[in-house]
Amino acid sequence: MAISNEIFETYRIQERVKEQKRAIKLLIKQGYTVFDLEGNMLSKDNTKVDKDGNLKKTDQNASYK
Repeated sequence: MAISNEIFETYRIQERVKEQKRAIKLLIKQGYTVFDLEGNMLSKDNTKVDKDGNLKKTDQNASYK
């Protein structure tokens, strides 16, 4: 029985998400400010990485000045 392309596509999507998260974390760690798709500002001062490796905003009132 052959493995369908859906399994491979799901794996590729998951890997792209991981790669994007790593890139965003690297940019934030190096001092860059990143705006996500919802317009939230993520920077070194207002974003922390939790134990699972996910980004958590610590300052909800941060805005672009």
